Amino acid sequence: MDNKLGFSIAVAGKGGTGKTTISGIIIAQLTYLPSSRILAVDADPSANLGFVLKTPVEETLGDIREDTTKDMINFPPGMTKSQYIEYRINQSVQEYDRFDLLTMGRSEGPGCYCYVNRLLRTALDTLSKNYSHVVMDCEAGMEHISRRTSREIDHLLVVSDLSLRGLDVALRISLLADSLQNKIGSKHLILNRCQSGNENKLAEKIDDIVKHGEFKTKMFLQEDQSLLQMDVEGKSVFDLS
Repeated sequence: MDNKLGFSIAVAGKGGTGKTTISGIIIAQLTYLPSSRILAVDADPSANLGFVLKTPVEETLGDIREDTTKDMINFPPGMTKSQYIEYRINQSVQEYDRFDLLTMGRSEGPGCYCYVNRLLRTALDTLSKNYSHVVMDCEAGMEHISRRTSREIDHLLVVSDLSLRGLDVALRISLLADSLQNKIGSKHLILNRCQSGNENKLAEKIDDIVKHGEFKTKMFLQEDQSLLQMDVEGKSVFDLS
């Protein structure tokens, strides 16, 4: 894509479809690439990506919003508010051996979500060029698309289960991204938590969504008990064999 260096992947979908776990698995696999430098972005206010990666969240963009909107904040001498915000954004990136983590978080008060969303866009514009790969776990549903947080990405992965509601949300995410003219290299549909034979019952519906949503590929992922056990035991995706 233009004006950026980081190869970017955004993972979207209805809540409960496993998009955060899939985001974590992608991040874990990318760490095995030679010379890879990965920025993991938790763009979901629920902030569960850190849990999947087994990295405690220390500071979020929501925290920065709260601090920088206080009436009596004293900015460092010679530093404007925008410079201070950029400094705080850089400080909020948590650095690890295999990847770095940026967490959006949430904030309180009127108009706060739009403000935090702008901070996230600013952070991505500033930081992405420093990484070989950027993987974003988007907010559940369609909000991240309508707010154009993921407006310039190489691959949009839309995750759904085999429910009619999940499939409908997947199609609407794809169509909304197109209507807003987001710069997306390609779109891919991931059907997650499938059970043997169930995908055949919805084959016609799925093919229709792939066609009308203009998805480049579709992928079926079977229910995996090891992923469920990972959550129960509090392990990370790096512990998967």
